Amino acid sequence: MLYDEQCVVCQAGVAWVRFFDRLGATECRPVQRSDVQALHPDLDELTCLRDLHLVTADGEVLTNWPAVRHLLGVLPAFAPVARLAATRAGSRLGERITRAVTESRWELIRARGGIPHHGVEPRPLSPFGPFWACYTAELLLRLPIVLAATVSRQLGQVGAYAQTWGRQVHLLDDRLTICFLSGLPTAVVPILFGERFTLCVYDGVAVDPGATRMRRSIDRHLAHLARRGPTIDTVTATHAHEEHVGNLEWLAERTGARLVVPPAVARQLHEPYRLPWWRKAVIGDIPPLSPLSAETVDDRLPTRHGALDVLPAPGHSSDHVVFHDPDEGVLLAGDTFLGAYFSTPNEDVDGDALVTTLERLLDLDISVLVEAHGHVHTQRADVPDVPGVVVRQDPKQALRRKLDWLTGVRAQVARGRADGLSERAIEATCFPWGAAWSLESKGSDEIARLLTGGRFSRTQVVRSFPA
Repeated sequence: MLYDEQCVVCQAGVAWVRFFDRLGATECRPVQRSDVQALHPDLDELTCLRDLHLVTADGEVLTNWPAVRHLLGVLPAFAPVARLAATRAGSRLGERITRAVTESRWELIRARGGIPHHGVEPRPLSPFGPFWACYTAELLLRLPIVLAATVSRQLGQVGAYAQTWGRQVHLLDDRLTICFLSGLPTAVVPILFGERFTLCVYDGVAVDPGATRMRRSIDRHLAHLARRGPTIDTVTATHAHEEHVGNLEWLAERTGARLVVPPAVARQLHEPYRLPWWRKAVIGDIPPLSPLSAETVDDRLPTRHGALDVLPAPGHSSDHVVFHDPDEGVLLAGDTFLGAYFSTPNEDVDGDALVTTLERLLDLDISVLVEAHGHVHTQRADVPDVPGVVVRQDPKQALRRKLDWLTGVRAQVARGRADGLSERAIEATCFPWGAAWSLESKGSDEIARLLTGGRFSRTQVVRSFPA
């Protein structure tokens, strides 16, 4: 049996054949890596990509329904189906089904997250044709899994929030401290969406000091930190979102520290953009930065024992920077890395810029990757296991997975636009049911879409790659 190895529909069919072929009666060969003319002189690659081809043991070439019917006959598990297929009515039905699948294969490929083979022109999508029929049918089949995954994910997020509520985690001989911020109504965000709020203190530099509604929590952390000795000399931020900059001036005044921010962040904060009411209500507004209250830093931020490189990292937002300690291999990534598959970004995200940023970060020496929302990725032995915080993963592998996912999404978006797909159809191709990460996050992503009026949603992933 010859099949298109780039076709997810063909891959699924081959998987079933191999599963049921207990006697080894069949051999499945990808068209792209086979000398099809050596199998039979009448075969060529383009024809084999258009239709299903099967070469029998006797050297006969069968296509489409005759090929399927012959295949059923050599798989013992399908003996009853093979007898039905031999009848006139069964043959007529089989021909219709096979023809429908063959004619709609490109739409089915897209519905399952594949990209059609470039050697054969795909048919344009019909508004309510096989594409949406396949996508909807797979949703219904997997709905119990989606619901179970949603419940499991929500319970996991509640557990993670409870596990780190009000906690301080000290790593790298106390050079790195992560303060988990708590409070109401901000608890809604980590419970529903899994993004815990943190204040990161690295070698005397407080990075991203939380939102205005978290000041009582920060006060409690400062009291604990004071008992360990002087800890904050400088206050700064990676970007100008409300949960990262709400307490910049407040914390600097509270601790007597210098307020030093990157120029791009300072420009955003002199005239902060207006937040939707629900973001102000849950997290807090963005206080404007007083013109004379802050210094700016371009490329090197002094710390207690050295310095951090300040590197532009646009993508999550246009003003985003990351802080890198080249001596320790520590990257304070802010929101540049929010897991490999962060599928509900906001409207600020620029997918192309984020791809470029991730490519640049992979050139750095990184042994510890610190997210702004509560995870530390490392394999270093001097970093202890902290459940719910430390992820035993090579930071560069984590960045590479995110980069690979984003570049795959970008390819889907570009191909979908070239083929004239609607925005929602492109979104469906980027989040196929066959991908575990897509399946498991579907419920949570739809909750985010519903509660934010679509401002945080999978659609924003598509929109982040401009035409």
